[in-house]
Amino acid sequence: MSMIQKTLGRSIGAAGAITLAGLFLLGVSPAMADAVNFTASSCGMGGTFGSYSSGGCSVATGPTVASGSNSITMTGSGTVGTNGSGLAVVDFDSIAPGAGFTPPYSFPVAWDFTVSDNNATATSGTYKLQYTFGGNTVAQELGSLNFVNGVAQVTGTDTANVSSFFNVNYMYLEVDVNMSNADLLTLTANSVQVQGTGDGAPGAPEPASMLLIGSGLIGVAYFRRRTHR
Repeated sequence: MSMIQKTLGRSIGAAGAITLAGLFLLGVSPAMADAVNFTASSCGMGGTFGSYSSGGCSVATGPTVASGSNSITMTGSGTVGTNGSGLAVVDFDSIAPGAGFTPPYSFPVAWDFTVSDNNATATSGTYKLQYTFGGNTVAQELGSLNFVNGVAQVTGTDTANVSSFFNVNYMYLEVDVNMSNADLLTLTANSVQVQGTGDGAPGAPEPASMLLIGSGLIGVAYFRRRTHR
C-alpha cells in the first residue's frame, strides 16, 4: 500500500471516529419536543346563589419560548349577588383545541386568580381547577380560599401529563364561598394557562444525522481494515 493510501486511510478513519464521538455527545442531549398549537375557542361563566350575575371570561392564544408553539390563557371577571346567607358559586369553563404533539407529553400549567367579597365578610371557601385533555382530567388542583379583608389570592404551577392524542383542551375553574346577606362574590381570573411546550416524545432521527452516522461507520471500518493488513 502506497504512502498516499496510508495517509488517506488514516484521515478517513480519524474523521469517522470524530464524527461518531460528536454524534454520541449530541445523542445524550434531550430530544426536541414537538411544536404544539392551541386554538382559542370559547369560554363561559356559570354561577349560583341569588338573582344577580354579571361579567364573563375569554380565552386567547399567546407566544411561548418554544419555536412554533403557543400558549392558551383563560382570563375574565364574573360576579354573583346574594339574597341571603349561604353558599355562592362562580365558575369559568373554556374550550381550546390543540394539535401538533406526539404523546406522551408534559404540558406546564399555571394559574393566578382572585376571589373577593364586596363587604369583606367572607372568611372561608374552596376552589377547584381542572385541566382536561380529550375527556381525561390530567391535572386537578383543589384547595382552600383564605380571605384577608375580603380578598383571597391563589397562584401556582403544575404539569399536565398527557398519554394519548387529544383534539380539545378544557380548563375549568370553580370557587365556592359561604356568604352573608347582600354580598357580591367576584372571581377574577388573571391568568389560567397551558403552555404548548414541554417534554415530548423523542422524534425520529433526521436524514442528515443518519448520513453522518453512516459516514462515520464507513470511515472507522476502512481505518480498521487498513491497519490490520
